[in-house]
Amino acid sequence: MSPEGRAAAVSVQALLVEAKEIRTTYNSYRQTELAHQEGTPQQLIHEAIFRTPKQADLTKTDCAVALTSTRKADCEGGPGKQSLCGTLVCLCAQDGTQDKELCGTAASPGTPSSWNEGQKSAVWTPILRVCSKYPTPTPTAEKIHQLITTALEAAERENTGGDQVTLGEAPATGSCAAAGGKGCIQLTDAGSATTATPSGKLTWRDKLEKAADEVTIHENTATARATAIQRIQQLTKHAKHLITALKNSFPDAATQTISTQKPQPKQQSPEIAEECRKHDNNNASCPRDKCTYDEKEKKCNPKMAVEGSENTAAATGAAGATTEKCKGKPEKDCKYPDCRLKGR
Repeated sequence: MSPEGRAAAVSVQALLVEAKEIRTTYNSYRQTELAHQEGTPQQLIHEAIFRTPKQADLTKTDCAVALTSTRKADCEGGPGKQSLCGTLVCLCAQDGTQDKELCGTAASPGTPSSWNEGQKSAVWTPILRVCSKYPTPTPTAEKIHQLITTALEAAERENTGGDQVTLGEAPATGSCAAAGGKGCIQLTDAGSATTATPSGKLTWRDKLEKAADEVTIHENTATARATAIQRIQQLTKHAKHLITALKNSFPDAATQTISTQKPQPKQQSPEIAEECRKHDNNNASCPRDKCTYDEKEKKCNPKMAVEGSENTAAATGAAGATTEKCKGKPEKDCKYPDCRLKGR
């Protein structure tokens, strides 16, 4: 192998090592980043709306918030803050006492006559029907954060002897109990109305923020994957060029083959065989350069030729013929070119 070939082989090995490192690094990054315990972005968004954690069937739209028998308990307490469906029920529903179409005729019908778990479907279904008319946007971290900001910027602080932060239509007292034309949720314990640390939380906001984080993680992972694939493709292309150079560094096998086969004998030409037969029964005249004399049979037979030795045989024959011509002649009679070499 040539020095260039050895260099190419070393480079190919280095490229393989780099490609394996890229794959290992990406797989480790992906495994770490996607090792979430709360669900995919779509599941987290679904949970923020309907409250069902890690829902496998995202087509299910039942509101999983459990209502009690009083609007005040639910809309000032946990149920109204657990999911968006619970919040919308508190903001829009009629219950006999609250008898206004707070969210419009379609979303706030007057059919529910009371507030309890049994009436929840009659309250939630009209709201869902209206919401379903809007197109579903592709979730991005920016859109999710914008949605949270837009939803909560309408929250108001009520102060009539006690600080209350409410979202929706609330009286001056900040109460979210059943009252005509009033529908709200209290966010006091989930916000910062006082210097005290919030004791409650707006669960659907937390889930949406977690979904936004997961969307960002998925986007970053997809970018890392594309970068890894692009680099591996570049390494593969480079390796192919080096392999071609490596193949070209080896000698051509056809020109480097050393034959181990023995030369095969073959019959002499008919002319030589005919010439030899003329000297049958005459050992002295049988030409030794082309023939051999069989004493037993008294025949002058042609020698067997070896393949590939024609030139050697021809040269030997010429020298032999010259030697025959010079046999028995005195030195003074030896003349060039038949009997001696030029310059002797």
